[in-house]
Amino acid sequence: MKFCLVSNLRTMGKWTTSANEIRNWAYALDGDVYYAGAIKDYSYFDQYDVVMIELTTNLFDVAINLRKYSNTKYVIGLVEGSILPEVDEDQFTKYIEVLNTLDIIGVINDKAKDVLQPYTSKRVEFIGIPYPLEWAQQNNSDTKQAVIELGALSISRGSVYSVAVVKNLRSQSCVSLGFDFVAYPLNNSEVKFYNDLGLDYKLAPIKEWPDYYKEHSRYYMGIHLDSRTTWGRFPLDCASALMPCVGSYGSYSQEILFPDITVNYWEVKKATRLVQQLICDDLFFAYVVSHAQEKIKEFDIPIIRQRFLNLL
Repeated sequence: MKFCLVSNLRTMGKWTTSANEIRNWAYALDGDVYYAGAIKDYSYFDQYDVVMIELTTNLFDVAINLRKYSNTKYVIGLVEGSILPEVDEDQFTKYIEVLNTLDIIGVINDKAKDVLQPYTSKRVEFIGIPYPLEWAQQNNSDTKQAVIELGALSISRGSVYSVAVVKNLRSQSCVSLGFDFVAYPLNNSEVKFYNDLGLDYKLAPIKEWPDYYKEHSRYYMGIHLDSRTTWGRFPLDCASALMPCVGSYGSYSQEILFPDITVNYWEVKKATRLVQQLICDDLFFAYVVSHAQEKIKEFDIPIIRQRFLNLL
């Protein structure tokens, strides 16, 4: 089976790098990646059996054209990010057209199936994103540092809730004594925003995922209260690195990997208490990590790949 992933990411050709993001579909299926902005002739995709396209608002027309003007057997839309893209009323009408044009709509949170299926006669299937578990575990650090990592800095990804937990912990020095906090900004505007807030935790430089993961695996635990309904990349990185992640409902991986330390994103006090418990109770920490180690196998490349192939 020849596979190609079309996305907003400016990469082209055979994808041979493990990563915790959508291009890992090309890695898992020994396929190619194609930057949507470079498409000139849709017949180029006739050579592929399956073309998967990231369903962001700027790619709605590209997705429709892929189905109309190429002879590939399957065009699959990947609903990436939250259940619905950030759209206005006109864009949602176009989104419904996309849902009814492509052959399969692939979602990365099982809750999205019930939301999207009423809008289309086409198949809406849970596919997820294959996680590079073998690579990650082979690159785990042998040592841990007393560092707690925040899973996001952008307000759109719920950072204000995680920061509230950090502020609580900072005010309780008997618990957080000796622990540092770190976050990885996505852009310079996030750096400025948090500097303006006067937060006293470390902002790490932006890194590609393999370099980020090696650094991440040295940390003690993560906090990620996210108001979206998502796949949950950060909890996966935490579970693979033997780190608990205090996170929120709506993250598919969080609910499976860390059910005992999952809260509603607004439950800041409860999340603070769970972080305290993980710091103070070694048996609870070990139990949480052990559960995540068992469950993360469900996200490994061979499992996710086979589930996808069974759909075709």
